[in-house]
Amino acid sequence: MIIWLASYPRSGNTLLRLILHECFGLKTWSIYDDIADVGSRTEFSQIVGHNKHGLDQESFTKKASDSSDVYFVKTHDRPRDDQKSIYIVRDGRSAIVSYFHYRMDNDIDPRPKPSLEDVVAGNDMFGSWSDHFKAWAPNRRPNTLFLRFDEVVRDPSNAIKKIAAFAELPVLKLNTLPFTALQRVDSKFFRSGSDTKNIAELQGKALDLFWVLHGELMVELGYVDSVPPIRDISGIGSPVWGQISTAERR
Repeated sequence: MIIWLASYPRSGNTLLRLILHECFGLKTWSIYDDIADVGSRTEFSQIVGHNKHGLDQESFTKKASDSSDVYFVKTHDRPRDDQKSIYIVRDGRSAIVSYFHYRMDNDIDPRPKPSLEDVVAGNDMFGSWSDHFKAWAPNRRPNTLFLRFDEVVRDPSNAIKKIAAFAELPVLKLNTLPFTALQRVDSKFFRSGSDTKNIAELQGKALDLFWVLHGELMVELGYVDSVPPIRDISGIGSPVWGQISTAERR
């Protein structure tokens, strides 16, 4: 069977895999095989606990789903089935900025580089931050453990205990996560892990577009008390802007 490790990109998925490896002694998989990042170097794979499968996504999903063993599998896609999942969410401002940097810094990825506004609007392969969350609905989806990146970073021991109870796993050790070691392996992939720095970087029209598209969910999740006033950003270059009604812009 599969337990999906699900998230919008750059929201703590690799952190979950690291916890499973460090604290439970488990290897994990990725639906994408991560040949352009985590799976690209032996040291990287060993620290994260990444297993390569070498199959196309459909073949691997079938193999893992049909197995009597439990496969913990990273995905940034929408739900494929109703199997168990651990979903981790991060403040949308921070996740989007981090993902933007990942896309800009990844020299292996042949796709055209997006603008920050494109990432805010979801004009990329994984769609928008809000749409991803709503597709998984981890606060309502059965057989789903819903975690928050900021809480995992602040109190990893509590997150480890929640994972143990959900997945029925014995905890081998409650350990400080080796983020510094990960940064030494790849400082571009593991930048700083700081929500504060990422949030401060999202400014101007990209920030206003963010509040138009994602403000409601930010309030729902408690990241902010209310959506701040939004300026007129009718000149923004994102294709999605023309689809937003005048009422939504105010």
